[in-house]
Amino acid sequence: MSSSDVNDYDSSKELTISQFSPNITPEQHATLGIRLHESGELRQSAYHLRKAAHGSDATGMILYGLALRHGWGVRQNTTEAFMWLNAAAIRLAADKEGVSNHPVNFVIGFDPEDGRNRCEGLNKERKAQLGLAMYELGMSYLNSWGVEKNECMAMTCFDLGSRLGDPDAMYELAGLWCRNGPGRKRDLHKASALYREAAVRGVSTVGNSWIYKEKYLRSKDEDHSQCADHATTKKRRPFFSSRRKPS
Repeated sequence: MSSSDVNDYDSSKELTISQFSPNITPEQHATLGIRLHESGELRQSAYHLRKAAHGSDATGMILYGLALRHGWGVRQNTTEAFMWLNAAAIRLAADKEGVSNHPVNFVIGFDPEDGRNRCEGLNKERKAQLGLAMYELGMSYLNSWGVEKNECMAMTCFDLGSRLGDPDAMYELAGLWCRNGPGRKRDLHKASALYREAAVRGVSTVGNSWIYKEKYLRSKDEDHSQCADHATTKKRRPFFSSRRKPS
C-alpha cells in the first residue's frame, strides 16, 4: 500500500471497522496497524499488523517483522522478525500465496543478476515494497538481527534494494563501499554515486560535501588518486526506522 493510500483513509471509520466488523481485510489491518503505531497504541498496532501478516499482506509482513525486531507492542523476537521480512520479500518477488521459510536466496539468487531479473515486470508499488524488504533484510545481515552477521549478504540485499529505488538501501550500500570488507576493496567512486542518488531521493546527510568533488564525479578510470574514508550521517526514516538497534 502506498503512503497516499494510507493518508486517504478515514481513521475514525477504520477504528469502527476494526472493533465491529469480522470481515476486515488484511490490507485494512495493515492500515490500522500503521495508524495505531503513529498514535502510540503499540499493542493494538502489533495485533493488526500480525493479522495483516498472516493474511499475506506484504506491507503487514514487513511492518510486523519490524515490530517483532524492536519489541513494539509485542515480545521482541529478532529471529521471527527476520522470517517475516524474508517471507515478505519472497511474496513480493515470486507472487506466491502464504508464508514461506525459504532462504532469501530464493529472491536474490546466488548470482545478483538473477535477483534483478526476478524483479523485472513488478509495478511501481511492488518495487517500492520489495526495495524496503531488501533494505530491512540487509540491515538484519549487517547487524546480526535474527540471523548470523554476513556483510556479503547485506551488500547483496542492499544492492537489489538500491536497484529497486530504495534510498536507504543506497545509503547503506554506499557506507559499505567506503571501507574494505569481505570480498571487496573500498571504492569511494561507487560510494559517492550512491550517496548522491540517495540524496536526490530525499535522504538527508550531514558532512557529505566530499561526494560532489570533481574527482568523485569522474569515472573511477579517470581518477587513481588515494583518499581517506569520509563519514556521513543520515537522518532516520521517519516511520519504523531500522537504524535503531533492538534493545
